[in-house]
Amino acid sequence: MTEADVFPPGQRALAAESTALSRPVCAHTHDFAEFAFVRSGRAEQHTEQGVTTLREGSLIVMAPGGWHAIEPENQVTLTNVYLSGSLLNGELAWLADLPRIGPVLRQPPGRRGSTSVMTLELDPTIHRGTEEPLERFVEANEQNLFSRLARLFDLLAALTPALEDSGLGQDADTRPPHHRRSSTTSHLVTHHRHSVAHAIALLHDRIDQNWTLKALARETALSPSQLARVFRADTGTSPMAYLQQIRAERLAYLLRTTDTTTVAAAAHAVGWNDPSYAARRFRAHWHTTPHAYRNRVR
Repeated sequence: MTEADVFPPGQRALAAESTALSRPVCAHTHDFAEFAFVRSGRAEQHTEQGVTTLREGSLIVMAPGGWHAIEPENQVTLTNVYLSGSLLNGELAWLADLPRIGPVLRQPPGRRGSTSVMTLELDPTIHRGTEEPLERFVEANEQNLFSRLARLFDLLAALTPALEDSGLGQDADTRPPHHRRSSTTSHLVTHHRHSVAHAIALLHDRIDQNWTLKALARETALSPSQLARVFRADTGTSPMAYLQQIRAERLAYLLRTTDTTTVAAAAHAVGWNDPSYAARRFRAHWHTTPHAYRNRVR
């Protein structure tokens, strides 16, 4: 998902919305940061760290470049707060100094051993305390960024006790991927979940590697045809198409957040060693050239 998918016109830096999920959300990346508050329902969230259970009071914190998939057990209501990468690295750079969530937000995407998704279980009093600020945030439609920042500060003030006291905001239990038939889809979306999650983690963690389907399949102990089939069942796309997508999103992130790195060097860092090929793939995803994109977001 990109910033253009979530930010309304005129609000390309900070926005909030409430949404309801009743069907699985395939594995996807973000090029923006997100705070997702679970208001009701129950679901399983799959990340590179494993599987966590989402329930009322869960808070997902996702950095740019992170990925997850969500499989609802029943209808799940969430309120999502979106922060653009430019805002996170500019006016809101101090968020990286907050306890608990700061280390997640300041991790460069794809750094080996990094955690780009954190899930907390908020104490019921903290959860109730976030409800009014969230409602005000969602209902507000100010074009003025400072007004929306004020809404964000109200929300963070309600959330701060959980960040400072682990007893009020516990890390959600994370368990290894498991194998079972999904109750919400007609096909086996989790039978090979470990292999697919491992493949996705490898692509993010070693994005600059010269991946082929055969090499990726070897790492997951599946045949190329098996990996292609279960990867598409889980994500809706092929492994190599997914790789091109995350490379385009990672390159965009580097162009937004670095000034001294050349476009060619940034493309090389994401696995596109030929500048002309990198420009074509970037244009296919973003409908503009890397140079034009960097000039636009500066």
